[in-house]
Amino acid sequence: MLDHKRRNAQKQHADFGIARRYLRTAMCLMRTYQIYLPERLRNRNIDQNERIEYYLKAWPRLREKWSRSGAIKFAFDKKSPLGQWRDVIQKIHGIELKI
Repeated sequence: MLDHKRRNAQKQHADFGIARRYLRTAMCLMRTYQIYLPERLRNRNIDQNERIEYYLKAWPRLREKWSRSGAIKFAFDKKSPLGQWRDVIQKIHGIELKI
């Protein structure tokens, strides 16, 4: 919101600027086969338990989203980016993200 207000105050196209930011974020997530992590969890020095807690909270929402669209088997297939992400997260953190 602060960036949007700043852009508006400078007579810039705030909506387009914010849209570009979201698009860059989405493209980065797709290229790196990841889900969004809040900035504080991207820090390498963060306690791993906080990141694990975030994944465990986010997982039911991800699963629900893909279930509603009827594509859960496809989305989390071992050959798909989300399926690969799920496998890596489970192996690194020793958690189970059930489909």
